[in-house]
Formats: sequence, structure tokens, C-alpha cells
Amino acid sequence: MANSDDASIKLLYAVDDGSFFTMDTVESGKPFDLVANIEIGENLNEQVDALDLFVGVRNLTQSTPVKTVTHSEPLTPANNQEVRREIRINVEPPWTAQEGDVLEAVATLKITHGANTDYSTAASDTFVVVS
Repeated sequence: MANSDDASIKLLYAVDDGSFFTMDTVESGKPFDLVANIEIGENLNEQVDALDLFVGVRNLTQSTPVKTVTHSEPLTPANNQEVRREIRINVEPPWTAQEGDVLEAVATLKITHGANTDYSTAASDTFVVVS
């Protein structure tokens, strides 16, 4: 668990479109999802305003960006409650990569609380583009 005054991405992983099963491969240009497991500590959760998740998929083989997606939502403070939840990010076409390219997802979690912000980052396991 993140400490009571902190938030963190505990895990980021790629899954087949609409599932929770981690994927090892993806067809170029086909939709898939990313799942981020996040935690917000009890004290921080008493003052939260907003959550932003900035996600990028990068091609490690070609050293190029593939796709970026942002998820934003307002948060409602809650007293004496820690948060543990999953956020699903849809990665929709258009995006392209070549067969055999190795991809990785990276994400930054931003929690806004008043004039302050809390950041955390995570990277997924790699997955391969297939034809």
C-alpha cells in the first residue's frame, strides 16, 4: 500500500481488448487495453480533487512513440478510506508497428489535492507485435 500521504501506480499491464488476461502479443493496429492498479493513501484521499493518468506506448525496437492516451476524472474526498482500484485505458487505432517490434507501456499518475500534486510512474512488461 502507498503510505497514507501518497498515491502510486502499483502495476501497469497490457491486456487483450475487453479482458483482464495479460497479453504477450498484439496485432499491429488492433485495439487493446492497459490496466493500471492504483492506490491512494488514507490521508491523501481526504483532500483529493482530480486524477490524471498519462499513458504512452513506445516501440522499443524502433525507439519511437506508438500512441499516447490520457484519462482524467474528478475525485471526491473520503474520510478514513484508502483507495485501491483499477483504471482501464482503451488503446484504439490508429497506431502501427512492424511485426516483431517490442512494445512497452509507461504511465504517470497525477493526483491533484488543492494546490498540491502527487506523482507516480510505472512501466509494463513488454509485448510483441505480430501479423
